Amino acid sequence: MRNLSDPPPRIPSQHFVFLDALRGLAALWVVLFHIKASKFVPHLSAALPGWIVGPVFDWGQYGVLLFFVLSGFVIAHSLRNVNWSHQAVWRFLVRRWVRLTPPYYGAIALFLTLSAYQFFRGWTSFALFDGPHPFGRWVAHLFYLQEFLKLKSYDDIYWTLCLEMQFYAIFALLLWVSHSLDSHSLDSHSLEHGQTLGRSLPRARAWVFGAWTLFGAAYNLGYLPFPYDGAVFLGFQYSFLLGVYAYWAWQQQLHWAWVWGYAAFVALTAPVNQAFALTSALGAVALWAIAQAGMLSVWLRQPIFQFLGKISYSLYLTHVSVQGLVFSMWLGRHGQTLTQECVGLVVTLGVCLGVATVFWFGFEWPSIRLSQRLKSKSVVHSSS
Repeated sequence: MRNLSDPPPRIPSQHFVFLDALRGLAALWVVLFHIKASKFVPHLSAALPGWIVGPVFDWGQYGVLLFFVLSGFVIAHSLRNVNWSHQAVWRFLVRRWVRLTPPYYGAIALFLTLSAYQFFRGWTSFALFDGPHPFGRWVAHLFYLQEFLKLKSYDDIYWTLCLEMQFYAIFALLLWVSHSLDSHSLDSHSLEHGQTLGRSLPRARAWVFGAWTLFGAAYNLGYLPFPYDGAVFLGFQYSFLLGVYAYWAWQQQLHWAWVWGYAAFVALTAPVNQAFALTSALGAVALWAIAQAGMLSVWLRQPIFQFLGKISYSLYLTHVSVQGLVFSMWLGRHGQTLTQECVGLVVTLGVCLGVATVFWFGFEWPSIRLSQRLKSKSVVHSSS
């Protein structure tokens, strides 16, 4: 029986092409939602039947919840071989910061540049000074704290990045705490006598994550009021945890019934938003089923889907400011008719994809390479 102070057994690395493609499709879905929500295509949405408008445009807001579920699944996989310590927590958080932040800062710079252009054209106010505490608001954006401090984000989509960073920090801390408890309170004899949950999840991790899941459920149901309502992540953490549990169930560290049961609970109790909860629950169960079927490395391997998945983060970061400017200029020049909305939709999507591609090469690729180098160094250091 392996001692808990030893490194965990290594699970081979896999590339999940389906998850990459799904992330790209979810980002495109969000783009279409914001195009309609910004009232750029009223004639087009009126001309199309409701069974098209709903799934293509209106339901795109649920793509954000798919991001959360996918993040939980992928992060659980990326941390599968980590032997947790407080140093491992910091290394993980630094790598995530390096991976996500350069494109995020680039998106903020792009947004403020386009905002300044529109301000000098007399179209809108300058976003940098739009609202109270302009300097504090800018600093809060640099550290993903604007939502926690209840300061308005420059771009409406930034709130999800704030939550992602909080999810990562909490997840890493919970893993460290559970590993520390297992290392100090359980021995090989107790593990041999089945003190695990499901099949092979260590007992302390089961208790820690079980308690945290119950805490989140109590908060969402209103039984445990939290003193600070700026902690928005508490209302959405179920989505991230569903992805984590789907991965653990697939790896047989958790019985599949726990994933289905938690998904059913989330869907039935409808924390925060019924449609959001249902999307997360169905997404996690479907993800587990697809993984069980062995399709994660098979489905949607086509280059177009993989390209879309590659630029998905950049597309998500930049699309609101880009599409707002492009669509406004197009309709202002050609008039808002059904034909011009259709042409403007194609033009705007093309420009958004082009900008996202430039961002991927200019910001994402360097940050990915740096994050990978940091991971390699930490692995070498921890094994020496």
